[in-house]
Amino acid sequence: MEDVGNRMTLREAIAALLEDPLDQILARSILGTTDAGAIADRVSAFVAAQLGRTVVGCPLSIQSVGAVFGVDLDDGSRVVVKAHALGDPQRGFTSHDQIAAAYSAQAELAAAGLPCARVLAPPAAFGDGVAAIMTWLPPGERDDPHAPATRRAMAGFLARTVELGATSRPAIAWCDRSCRLMPCSRRRITRCSTSRRPRARGSMTTLAAPARFSTSPRRSW
Repeated sequence: MEDVGNRMTLREAIAALLEDPLDQILARSILGTTDAGAIADRVSAFVAAQLGRTVVGCPLSIQSVGAVFGVDLDDGSRVVVKAHALGDPQRGFTSHDQIAAAYSAQAELAAAGLPCARVLAPPAAFGDGVAAIMTWLPPGERDDPHAPATRRAMAGFLARTVELGATSRPAIAWCDRSCRLMPCSRRRITRCSTSRRPRARGSMTTLAAPARFSTSPRRSW
């Protein structure tokens, strides 16, 4: 963990993020406000209610389809709070049940050994949306995605994810309610290449078989 003297407060980190006009747009869409103090108070209250801890610093604050806050707690731990807006299909979730199914699936995958963040607190009310709390995953080494070994490892990771997801009741429920990805994932691969390489045919598992499966943590937030 970084030196306490150099740590930004939660409010400072959010205020710095919202200096960007694009992040102001995202904050209004996800959090319903651009008031850094109000957002910080909401995050702090959520952590206190869900974990019984106090936020003492914020090394990470980013936004995309959700708002992510990496926060340091008074017990020396570091966790991730991720907030979501509901009702907007473009952001992936239209109901609490749908997002709860997604996080339940993530919890199952983590318990099965897949290197993704563990869910510490499932989705709960957060303003007009919902938020969840996960373990912090330190960034790993960034491998070259064009390297054959990396491609094989990625294929192996995807094959393992699909294998576990195919038997996960929360994952299947989520896909049935939204994009119905699970039936598509069982199809055979007909292309696994770039235009500069020969096309490969066969199942995903077969293509990934020679790979050394990477177990380095991958951020799921």
